[in-house]
Amino acid sequence: MSGVLQNAPELDNPRELIDLLMYVNQQCMQGEHYKNHMVLLSVDLGDLYYVGRNSNLLYYSHLGLATNLRGMFLREFLGKFWGKKPRVNVTGNIWVFDPIGSGPFPTRYTAVEDETLKSAILSAVDTFLRETEKVRKEHRKLVQEAGSDVPAWKLCPICGPIPDNTYNFWKGGNLETDGIPANENLLEILGAPLFDDSTSSGHWCVKRCPECGTCYKWDFSYEYLVNGSEDEVNLIRLSDVQAREWIQKVNDTIRLSTEDFKARAPLHLEALMAATNQKALKAAAEFIEYAQFVKGHDITFTIPALVYALARHPHTQSGLECPGYWIASILRSFTDKGPDRVNYLLTLMKAAEVTSVGDEFSKVIDDLSQKLVEDRFAL
Repeated sequence: MSGVLQNAPELDNPRELIDLLMYVNQQCMQGEHYKNHMVLLSVDLGDLYYVGRNSNLLYYSHLGLATNLRGMFLREFLGKFWGKKPRVNVTGNIWVFDPIGSGPFPTRYTAVEDETLKSAILSAVDTFLRETEKVRKEHRKLVQEAGSDVPAWKLCPICGPIPDNTYNFWKGGNLETDGIPANENLLEILGAPLFDDSTSSGHWCVKRCPECGTCYKWDFSYEYLVNGSEDEVNLIRLSDVQAREWIQKVNDTIRLSTEDFKARAPLHLEALMAATNQKALKAAAEFIEYAQFVKGHDITFTIPALVYALARHPHTQSGLECPGYWIASILRSFTDKGPDRVNYLLTLMKAAEVTSVGDEFSKVIDDLSQKLVEDRFAL
């Protein structure tokens, strides 16, 4: 469902959309439980979506709203759509979503029927748009007065509040030093998903501002102590020279990881093409799943072998123990990035000879066919 909102107000960038959603939430509180809800607005990003924000996540759905609500980190949204100018449309349906309720996402949002709330939402949007135009003019004036000698980050709405060198420190799980501003959550992680900023183990990554391009070194360290473990996250703004060095390290790590994946893949592809040994099939599926989800590798070259294995695997009725379950999951996720992948996979599957007694194969075909009909893909 593509469309262009010709008469809808245009924002300068996706960050303004994120700020708008937060402003609407703050201005339209619905009692003490309001923080468990957010408003979904229709936005033009090439296609039409309902979009809303809660904390560091952005939720979105195509116009076929009853089937496909998904979540994305704010930094991922900014990194993917920077350079786009969203248009906000509040003339259609407006929705309220409960992000921490029970049940699947599509069952946790309802259309706003209350006219008072609708009026408050529309008023908040209008106020934000007018105030944002004032902020834009002030920023343009600052840039003109600052001249070329002032570093870009000093005038950047995202980087301006971030110190050159700051950290968060936890003792026994309690945050004792909170020096990293919330804007850090808007910085793009280079090399994701191979690189991330989880605090499950000590590691590092490079983050980049989508607005001004300034880079930061982020690292997490921990020390286990009997009287209370100590965890620390450091964030350091990098010079241009330092940024180039660390970005090269990121690229080298990705290259080595890709080479390792391609070197180890043939043995697992052989197991998939044999399609007889349950243990080997599951191990191959787990290897490819890890490469796709955790390391972000392109697994396109493994798809024919996965289709062959799914069509011929020895079915087991025990659900998660059946390799067909894992293979089907990989194939479904592979198609999330667009209809070209769906059509490619459907072509392979329709040409395959099915000998397995399991029903995973037919379920995947049904899901993919429905996906094309509903246009259900990730942003």
